Amino acid sequence: MTATIRRPDPNQARQRRPRRARVRFSFMESLGFIESPTTVSRTWAPPYPVPSQGTPLAPVKRGAHERTVADLDPIDTTSELLSRNVRWGVVATSTVVLLGLGVLAGWLWQRPSSLAEAAVSELTTSAADLAPKLESLQEATATLGASQMDTSAINLATLSVDAAARELFNASAALPASQSGPRTQAADIASRALDASRILSDATAYRAAAVQILAAPAFETNPELIALDEAVRQIGSWRLNFDQIRSALPEGTMSSISNQLHVISGNLESIQNRYIDGLREDDQRAAESALLELAVQLEVAETLLTRSLGETQESVAGLIEESLTGIDRLLG
Repeated sequence: MTATIRRPDPNQARQRRPRRARVRFSFMESLGFIESPTTVSRTWAPPYPVPSQGTPLAPVKRGAHERTVADLDPIDTTSELLSRNVRWGVVATSTVVLLGLGVLAGWLWQRPSSLAEAAVSELTTSAADLAPKLESLQEATATLGASQMDTSAINLATLSVDAAARELFNASAALPASQSGPRTQAADIASRALDASRILSDATAYRAAAVQILAAPAFETNPELIALDEAVRQIGSWRLNFDQIRSALPEGTMSSISNQLHVISGNLESIQNRYIDGLREDDQRAAESALLELAVQLEVAETLLTRSLGETQESVAGLIEESLTGIDRLLG
């Protein structure tokens, strides 16, 4: 294998490559990269002699473009200049908005305490309003067992206590959590007052209905003075009225009397048959015996009613006394 070496022809003119134009990069020069070494030396040479250690520095003279903040001259800002540059409408609006936000923040800050004070004031007023109504209810309760019961006074007293107790209960519910003690105490007072009013109202309605059927009927026992069909009609009508009133009595109130009346209702058919048979057979004693048995049973029911009314009076009076004592503690 033979290697061939190409030699340049001396007779052929050498072709010069075109010289590239020099490009100056100003940003490179600003960082200190300068093509000419002489320029570097001139650029980085200090413009003033470096003093030796211990020699005080002379003030440096700076160009117009090298002035510092301390070299700036003060500018006189007159009211005329300010009036041209300040937007007084924006300033006034901003001030009003800031004042409004401050007032709103203060109101929101004080609102919980204001609501709590208003709730306590409402609670105090409701409790003070309930006390005299409870005293009126206590006076009306005394007539429950009397021979002449004042139904209108009792109804008026119970309605007044109901309304006042419900207002107190609502006022206690409006108290904040920090007032848990007075809230519980007021709720207990209202509950006792409502219980007293309800018990008295039920007892009043029960007695007003029961007394109509507890009186022994005065039927004729002489067969010669009454026709048989008239006697059947009279005792049958009384029996129907008895059962209607008994079934309409409030449930859960004076259960002992209700049980006794239920027993009497079960015996009425037998009593009626013996009474009618006595009249049919001209046996006045048999008719009187049947009616006497009915009168005894009704008297037992009346005795139970009197006893139950006394117990109801004591129960209502106790609830009223507890409520009044609680009001004194709450207001005290």
